[in-house]
Amino acid sequence: MVSVFAANVLAAAKTGALFNTANPSLILFTLAHLGGAAVCSPVFSAVEGNSLLMDEFAMALMGYATDERGRVFRMPKSVTVVEAYCGDEQLKQTAKLRLEDKALVYPARAAWRAIVEGKALYGVDGMPARL
Repeated sequence: MVSVFAANVLAAAKTGALFNTANPSLILFTLAHLGGAAVCSPVFSAVEGNSLLMDEFAMALMGYATDERGRVFRMPKSVTVVEAYCGDEQLKQTAKLRLEDKALVYPARAAWRAIVEGKALYGVDGMPARL
């Protein structure tokens, strides 16, 4: 059952359809908890070469909460989720590279900054969120 789910997530990641689902965050977290790196690292590899898909991936994986100011991004509390996809250091290096792109705008910029800075940030403007 997990292998079928993983294959569907991978196929959707390759086309970008994963990020048009109702809750891509839930899908990514569920896959990480069910299958680990064996099924998650191919998903990361599928989006890694496409900056737009990487931004969607970061926003889905870092999406933490929503309040009256909007969506909040932060690193997942469970490091096993990040480790399943690519590892903490690789994700931080990718984040630093994405943040060099002057065309990168919020909320994607907030998601990448949350990775580098280790803080909870609002997607609308990158201001710190108090949770």
